[in-house]
Amino acid sequence: MGCVDQTEDDDSYYIALSDGTAAEYFDEDSGNYVFQAGKVDWQAFQFGLYAPDGTLEESVAVTQGMISSDDLAKVESAGYYQITVNYQTLKLNIPIRILPMAITEYYTVTYHAGAGASFPDADPAEVVSGDDGPIWAISYADGYIDTTPIAEKPGYSFRGWRTENGAAVASGVTINSDRHYYAEWVDDISFNVQVYRYLDGRFVTAMGDYTVERNRQFELPMPTPADSENFVDYTIIAEGAEQTSITEPGASITVTADTEIRVNYATKMFTVRFIVNAADSLVGTQTHPWTDEGATVIIDGAPVSVEYIKDVISYGGNAIDGYCITLELGYGVQMGTDTVYVPPVPNVNGATGIWRGEDGLNAVFGRVSLPVRFRRFDRGRISSRFSRRFGSGLGGFFAAFRSAFALGWGRSLAGLRRAAAGKAQGGQHKSPGKDCRCQ
Repeated sequence: MGCVDQTEDDDSYYIALSDGTAAEYFDEDSGNYVFQAGKVDWQAFQFGLYAPDGTLEESVAVTQGMISSDDLAKVESAGYYQITVNYQTLKLNIPIRILPMAITEYYTVTYHAGAGASFPDADPAEVVSGDDGPIWAISYADGYIDTTPIAEKPGYSFRGWRTENGAAVASGVTINSDRHYYAEWVDDISFNVQVYRYLDGRFVTAMGDYTVERNRQFELPMPTPADSENFVDYTIIAEGAEQTSITEPGASITVTADTEIRVNYATKMFTVRFIVNAADSLVGTQTHPWTDEGATVIIDGAPVSVEYIKDVISYGGNAIDGYCITLELGYGVQMGTDTVYVPPVPNVNGATGIWRGEDGLNAVFGRVSLPVRFRRFDRGRISSRFSRRFGSGLGGFFAAFRSAFALGWGRSLAGLRRAAAGKAQGGQHKSPGKDCRCQ
């Protein structure tokens, strides 16, 4: 603080601020002592009397009684004043600046720590119990939040405070209204979540490895099946819990333990059926008898049973019983009369038959991918039929080879139209021979 030597008659006196003054500050530029209105501390000043030889004879503290009533009235209002200190015959001037009376606004922040939490630095008398845990209300002068309190909760780390709208709260800010802040906690316990892709019950690839806080929601990945696949379900294997399945794509689960998630897909399967009219009289000496239910036919090196099915086909408006061989083939399996998965055509009454489509086209087969029907043609008469359609898989030997999309033949059960001539993936289409007639 500065000091001012002021006397009326000579330089034998001084006046200055005492140590520990209550003055706001000393303005060096204007030479004024600055106080808030109504807060002038006269005892902040002292003056001294010197002898003619320069020695200090007396130190005197200023009191309010040394100030005139007129000067006392002046310092109640803002402004610049020369205040006179009267001591014996001395009159000493003090330059004073009075600032306007400050009006302080207080705003309250109510801190909600949450269930199971506490305020370690709070006066217990200031903390109340609420429905959601302890609450501490703190008032801030002029709304300035210099620091926010710390909260504690066993098993959790305190991340900070958030507003009712979820925005993060910072220190060193000024508010202009009362507020409510809520503690944000980070669970100290987290779990590992691993996601895998499975096809037909077999592992394919890892899809992700995640660390998830306890009791947090984890969104299951949306299915992305290939053209040859169907999404089946999710298998949830949580440590210490029963294995569960979820069929809703993109559903969420609550993570309470280390968890393995399998996204399950299945290869699209087709039912392929070869049918011989039960009314046909088959040659009993042929290698592959179709007349005995339960007999077997070797197809691609594996035995397949013949099954008798009533009303399996309709011809001329009449339901016809038939002896059938039914195969389950996967999407993309290459079929063809000269390749695999096509049984030998039985002889009927000594006549050589061929497998025909139901509109009379030759049974040249493309890759299995859409519904289409065929039937056996026997020179001048229809005695058997082959059909294929979407179905559910048998697995095992008939779990098929997969491939990219390629069609050789028709699009619907209503009618078969041959695709454009040319090569398709897996083989070349054949045209009907001279021994085939279209109906």
